[in-house]
Amino acid sequence: MTSTKKYVRPPPMLTSPNDFPNWVKTYIKFLQNSNLGGIIPTVNGKPVRQITDDELTFLYNTFQIFAPSQFLPTWVKDILSVDYTDIMKILSKSIEKMQSDTQEANDIVTLANLQYNGSTPADAFETKVTNIIDRLNNNGIHINNKVACQLIMRGLSGEYKFLR
Repeated sequence: MTSTKKYVRPPPMLTSPNDFPNWVKTYIKFLQNSNLGGIIPTVNGKPVRQITDDELTFLYNTFQIFAPSQFLPTWVKDILSVDYTDIMKILSKSIEKMQSDTQEANDIVTLANLQYNGSTPADAFETKVTNIIDRLNNNGIHINNKVACQLIMRGLSGEYKFLR
């Protein structure tokens, strides 16, 4: 294992399954400060370098100490029930979820700020709106047709402004 910075602040104890996403962010910072940033899965789910056996032991032990099993979300418990040492998979899925959450927020903002003045083909605009709504619906954020229509109508301008 690589040497760490002199005094590395440990992550806080996880005290609620609802706080797991925030706890993971802190845990990742803890690993980075412990010179283990290279083993953290990147956006594509792969670490920059191979984890050593000692690092895997450190990862497993610190995760087990600071994230008591009674406070883990169900999806984390499901992963650990298959392989109780698969902390890397948990980190990778957590990073995916964080990105998905960011995408959901971006989609909501995009939908709320839609603009259409006819400068782009109507079918391209329709595809964009449909893709956003489908992505949100697939992630459990349901946008009904009435709300979608209201958002679209708010964004119409020029000769399209009075379409209903």
